[in-house]
Amino acid sequence: MNKDKFFKFFEIGKLDKGLFRIWIILLIPYFIFGYLEIKDQNTYYKNFDYNEESVTVSNNDYCQRIEWKNFNDEPAESVTMYGPIVIWDALHPTLGDCLASTKKAKIKEDNERRFVFLLFILAPIILAFILLIIKKTILWIYRGFK
Repeated sequence: MNKDKFFKFFEIGKLDKGLFRIWIILLIPYFIFGYLEIKDQNTYYKNFDYNEESVTVSNNDYCQRIEWKNFNDEPAESVTMYGPIVIWDALHPTLGDCLASTKKAKIKEDNERRFVFLLFILAPIILAFILLIIKKTILWIYRGFK
């Protein structure tokens, strides 16, 4: 479909072209501020490196060694778990389990961020297309379905 057929079908005139130019100018701050806002969300696992974490267990934030000791009347038993200090629900019995779980969480976080960026980029295009369809539908109804 070439440009002239597209303009003719959606009945795009000078007013619509002017509004579209304003739309493009307003997209510049939308993309700048939106990108700055989105890039800082969901970044807990941003610095996680699977290979580095498995070597430096004592210095990492994701799979630290945590020991509990039982000080009841019973003999003292220690339990060793691995996990982040801030998320108590994510403790694992072995370092390998902790690293694998953290790697899956990082992949999930990265995929979510990509999806949000995709929606962020496609939203203005979809909105412009929806407005054209609404305009065409209103004109079609106004003219009596002709």
